Amino acid sequence: MGNSESSPRGEKARHVGERVNKGSSIPGQQSNAKKDMMSMDDVESMMKMFAAAMEAKNSKAQELEVVAATAQKELAIAKDKEYDEKFLLDELQKLLKTNADLLQAKQALESENKAIMQEGDLLAQQLESMTFYMKNLAVEVEGERRDKEAS
Repeated sequence: MGNSESSPRGEKARHVGERVNKGSSIPGQQSNAKKDMMSMDDVESMMKMFAAAMEAKNSKAQELEVVAATAQKELAIAKDKEYDEKFLLDELQKLLKTNADLLQAKQALESENKAIMQEGDLLAQQLESMTFYMKNLAVEVEGERRDKEAS
């Protein structure tokens, strides 16, 4: 089976090939090989068709390369835009956090300021009470001094 020429099938194929090369083995009939052969015009025509098909294929391949390059550029732009959007969202979140922190600090300062104002009001009331007490004490001391001088 390994050698096709020694097998009966291989032997038959060789005889058929010889018959095609020599022409028809039937007397009075023209060679089928000559009829089956293509003319040079047919070969040229087929080569032109093949060249046109290859050119069309190459043209289509170039179009696809342009489409692929355009798609890659658009993808890169989209990725940049997505990155920019993510970056801007991150920055916005940072600003919102900073704003919330500042608002909280403002509220803490306002609360502290209110406590200081209340403490100041309390000190003012105490000062007013002490002033009133000192005036009364001064009046009392003055009265006692007059009483001592009169006696």
